[in-house]
Amino acid sequence: MLDKTNLLSLMKQVAKADPSAPVAYSFNGENLSYEALNETLRQELNELAGTYSLYRENKNTIFELIEQTLDEILPKKVVQ
Repeated sequence: MLDKTNLLSLMKQVAKADPSAPVAYSFNGENLSYEALNETLRQELNELAGTYSLYRENKNTIFELIEQTLDEILPKKVVQ
């Protein structure tokens, strides 16, 4: 399981990535496709919220990560 800083970095990378572009994205020194990045993010979030009890335990962390990701990504998308 990734720590909070790396999970935030992964979330931002997936949010910025273009799913239709045939490009390899770099994360932690590895070149990955968009699908691989997205699947890794899903697995990591599933570890935080895979069950209702895990969700209740980690919901503040999950929403904090979402908020920090949106704070960086959304203003740029709105301007475009």
